[in-house]
Amino acid sequence: MTSHSVLNHGLEIFPIFTLRVDPVPKRSSLVATFRRIYDLEHDLLQSSLYATNRNMALRPLDRYHMRMKGLVILLVAISTLASTSAQNADSKQSKASASRTYTAADVQRSLDRAEQFRSDGKYEQALKEHIWYHKNALRYDPAQYGVRLSFALSDWAELGQVYPPALHALRSIRNETLTTYTKNPSESLMFGEVMSIDLALNDWQSVKSLFYQGRKNGVSDDILMLHLDQILQTGDLKWASDIVGDPAKKLDEIKRERDVSLSALSSRKDLANGVDGMFASQIATLLKTTAKIHGLPAARKLQKQALKFLDTSEIRNALNAS
Repeated sequence: MTSHSVLNHGLEIFPIFTLRVDPVPKRSSLVATFRRIYDLEHDLLQSSLYATNRNMALRPLDRYHMRMKGLVILLVAISTLASTSAQNADSKQSKASASRTYTAADVQRSLDRAEQFRSDGKYEQALKEHIWYHKNALRYDPAQYGVRLSFALSDWAELGQVYPPALHALRSIRNETLTTYTKNPSESLMFGEVMSIDLALNDWQSVKSLFYQGRKNGVSDDILMLHLDQILQTGDLKWASDIVGDPAKKLDEIKRERDVSLSALSSRKDLANGVDGMFASQIATLLKTTAKIHGLPAARKLQKQALKFLDTSEIRNALNAS
């Protein structure tokens, strides 16, 4: 996964993570990471943690997304740090000239209300908030990039499980976005929009179709590395193989990204273990996938290479059940 490809694709599907998910953490400590990264050089964006006042435990779906999507956060962070200086300057100019009727705080309140309405059983109101948030979040708060296409979509899809009109509305948004993307199939950000919605909907047929459409047009699709477990469950080993490519090269990419990440966090030793935990999970999934596609001997050979630079129990035990 290259920094450039993650930057192009990852900003639109930027996940939120916590370094530990066991025991169950409070949802009130999830979302500041992207904001802090986006804000590092110019203090452009000021915000607090996502859902600061939500004192509720994470639902199983949330914990799943944190684990499966969490691996990409640091890669996006590194890419963003390398390239946001000019973007921040442009964004400041835009902020100064744009006339607004809403603020970043209004955007966050809308998402909070959507969750509260859902909890209260006020499903129609919750849907209205989700629609408003999805259409307006980036206009008034660019730091919502990741939240908008990760947790917000997960919440919306979850609402759809108890309120079918919400699912219909999300699918409509997806179809509209796909139509826009199809007009310019090399546009990576719009590709990320569609992919994120498909993943939230667990629409694997659409995910697969979009994957190959994007690849045909040279669009990054590295995010699916974080969903290999689910893709393997579909039984489509060719698709999984197309996502991974050469396992040895993919492992080299992971190693390079880890080196860059740890270097960037040299002053934050407290985060190093959590970062290694994320990369270890990604490597373990790569090993299991390699075993299914290329056989256990090839996977064990790859495992030995991985253990040379990251020796964890998760990597050591990844092939025990194979």
